[in-house]
Amino acid sequence: MSLPSRILVLATLSLAATGLISAQSSGKEVANFLPNSSLDPGKIVASSFNPSAIGAVTGRIFNDYDPIGTTVEAAPLGISGVKLTIKGVEPTSSNFIREEYSNEDGSFEFSALGPGKYSIRMHPESLPPHYRMPEKTEVVLDVEAYQNATFELAVAPRRSITGVVFIDIDGDGRYRQGKDQAVAGASIAVEGKITETDENGSYSFHELSPGRVGLLIRHPKKNESTHIVLFLSAGPVNNRVVNIPVSR
Repeated sequence: MSLPSRILVLATLSLAATGLISAQSSGKEVANFLPNSSLDPGKIVASSFNPSAIGAVTGRIFNDYDPIGTTVEAAPLGISGVKLTIKGVEPTSSNFIREEYSNEDGSFEFSALGPGKYSIRMHPESLPPHYRMPEKTEVVLDVEAYQNATFELAVAPRRSITGVVFIDIDGDGRYRQGKDQAVAGASIAVEGKITETDENGSYSFHELSPGRVGLLIRHPKKNESTHIVLFLSAGPVNNRVVNIPVSR
């Protein structure tokens, strides 16, 4: 008399500790409990799989900015809601796949993993807006019994500024199109990058660093310069407008 498949699976779990597993009726169902073994129906095989001998993969997705003056205990800003996929890469575990999303502090965990090699992939499309695509989004890790493998990924926010260099005709300190005079050909330097304003006095810089950022502006027709200092936050800065008045 053959046992129903549900009873067989329960019996398999109890026999796993002894290393002898019966797969006489449904090798496929039994194999689902053994990520690192392959069973054929109608055979009795010996397995070294131990249900308690499992490992895990833990890690964080975080902002790569490490502000000056932080203590050792201060953790970088985590990024939540990032999708991660773990997949078995060995022939005996190639059908194993699981998904998780990073928590509020950027942490994630894949637990109850059988020993072996796994690929961990971060899905770039799940990053919040205005973060740079990391160069490497996938790694292969060895998971060992009773051990935690770690995968941490630093993601860089995008920071950009735009604006107009102008002569403040009405003296109010603000650029007003049609009232103030835009300055074309002004040279602006920041963090080793140099650009010139276009015919509308406009300029832009991208991929800037966080913290204090200095801009040096040179008038196109006078031997004079203007220096201003900005503070850019640790997170993304999306096209912050910085209009710069210069003398006539």
